[in-house]
Amino acid sequence: EDEIEESEELRESCLLFKGKKKGELAKATNNLMAQASSQVDAGRLIEARGLYELAFRAAANDNERIESCEGLSNVAGKLFSSGRCREAESVHKRVVALYDDTSSFTNSEKTLPNLARSLTQLGRIALQNSDNDNTKKDVAERAFRRAVSVYCRAYSRDHAYVATALGHLGNLLYKRGLYQEATPMYERALKIRIQSLPNDHVDIATSLNNLALVHKKTGRLNEALPLYERALKIRIHALGAAHPEVAITMTNLAILSSELNEIQKAVHYFRKALRVHEARLHPSHPDLAQPLRQLATAFARAGQPSQAKGIYERLILLTVHYDPDDLTSYAHVLMQLNDYANAEIALQQALTSTQRIYGMETTQVATALSELALCRRNSRRNHNNETTKTQTADIFSTASFCEQLLRRALAIYNKFEP
Repeated sequence: EDEIEESEELRESCLLFKGKKKGELAKATNNLMAQASSQVDAGRLIEARGLYELAFRAAANDNERIESCEGLSNVAGKLFSSGRCREAESVHKRVVALYDDTSSFTNSEKTLPNLARSLTQLGRIALQNSDNDNTKKDVAERAFRRAVSVYCRAYSRDHAYVATALGHLGNLLYKRGLYQEATPMYERALKIRIQSLPNDHVDIATSLNNLALVHKKTGRLNEALPLYERALKIRIHALGAAHPEVAITMTNLAILSSELNEIQKAVHYFRKALRVHEARLHPSHPDLAQPLRQLATAFARAGQPSQAKGIYERLILLTVHYDPDDLTSYAHVLMQLNDYANAEIALQQALTSTQRIYGMETTQVATALSELALCRRNSRRNHNNETTKTQTADIFSTASFCEQLLRRALAIYNKFEP
């Protein structure tokens, strides 16, 4: 655990604590708690931790011990919210240990909620640092499962706090790819929230969104769609149509609609999501790139290349370094519009960007070379209605150019064949 940094006041308190007899210690508890509270107000959280620990040891009864534990939890919460996760984790672990080691706390209605909060925070801290660490995911899962159990004992199985804990557990299982196990957690959380909260509460929208997401992962697309639609309706009503969470739900709906081949519906929701983002962001903000990309792709899939072209041009101007995939998609749209000259320029830029990002001899470069050759070939076919002597020479020149590109691409591909 982290060492407690001691101020002069804390050292004096420690000396007083060590010098007192058991009967006198009880009288010092209130003073220690007051000092700890002052340290919290001053932002000296580690020193406040030390004082709350002393208060716990000096406490004459469970009420005083509970109050000192609540103070420690408050310190841990402030450490977590200020980004000091390692220190917050240490304090929460201490709180859990104090509750576990105090037999009179075992079934106390006063202690269980605070214990569950610390367990939840421990799970959240472990989860946010667990990308490639299964051990931390195990720690988070144990903490969340115990938090669910403790909240059930503290309140009831249908309390809103239980739903929140189930949501955290569901998120952890989802992150682990355990979608079948996450589903009943999300379903139970949604049921509790529908029973215990107003119909338009944003927490219901969160549960609807989570359940839709896990249904989508398990291939139950038609079941996910109405859940997203209900979540969107609630969020618009509760948060307003311009809220970022509304845009996220619209995007989820658009992606799902696209997967269901409801392309016009996807275009509709991508466009509305983009408008929400545009209302709160500067026109050159990089966070607009993904909404623009999604809308351009949907327009292209919907057979609306003119609309896609305009969106792609905004997207390309927005990025500092040209994205080769965006340039290639833009070129495909231009070819649909028979603008082969600009399509070839875009593919030349895509090739340059690909070489810069991936290197000169990679499969990505080979693909970019093939795309450029295909564009040049289709360009000449498109203009081959009349064949003059000059055009015949141009066709041979084009064929030679395409052959060179394809030979380069093939040579690169051959390097990666087993």
